[in-house]
Amino acid sequence: MSNLYYLIFERKLEFPAPIQGTLKRSEYHYISKRRYVTPVTIDLRQAIIHKVHGQSEEDLRHMIEGSVDGPEAALPGLGAVFEMIWKDLDTAKQDNLVSMLHDHLETITPGNITS
Repeated sequence: MSNLYYLIFERKLEFPAPIQGTLKRSEYHYISKRRYVTPVTIDLRQAIIHKVHGQSEEDLRHMIEGSVDGPEAALPGLGAVFEMIWKDLDTAKQDNLVSMLHDHLETITPGNITS
């Protein structure tokens, strides 16, 4: 059985994860090495809400602007934030947002999906 590392997020969200070269060491702190760790299921939405809860409007803007055109790892966070916004919009604003998205998609040419 492969070794697992018990990790902790910068925001103190704990979970075990295998080290497969995909995790950036600068983003995590190693707590202790374990041979057997019981997997933990994380509710991604709740993890994102936990991370952004209590932030100021300036902090939220910084998070959004840092995620737009940022690393793909930020996309689930933007999706969860968008979902919160979407649920609070009335139908007319949702329609306006969909129309704005549709208009934008009509003006761009999709790039390559492989690198």
